[in-house]
Amino acid sequence: MEIEDEPRPGRSVSKTSEENTQLVKSIIDEDPHVTYDNIEAETSLSHGTISTITHAHLKLRKITSRWVHHKLKSDQKQQTVNFFVKI
Repeated sequence: MEIEDEPRPGRSVSKTSEENTQLVKSIIDEDPHVTYDNIEAETSLSHGTISTITHAHLKLRKITSRWVHHKLKSDQKQQTVNFFVKI
């Protein structure tokens, strides 16, 4: 008796490849205000794949419509505070 899963339809997990990760990174580096919809349009990747790449692989999150790193150093935190106080 064989125990194997039957193939399922849908996108493969390989969509989070290094190539796609670098593509999403370059788009975000070019425009930190870019949205998921814009990234989807440019890359043909799904919303979930883009979310996985930005959060799990690139360690980014969206704050005030801008992508920033999850972990900031103390001086980077202070620069961010100073920036938003000016606004």
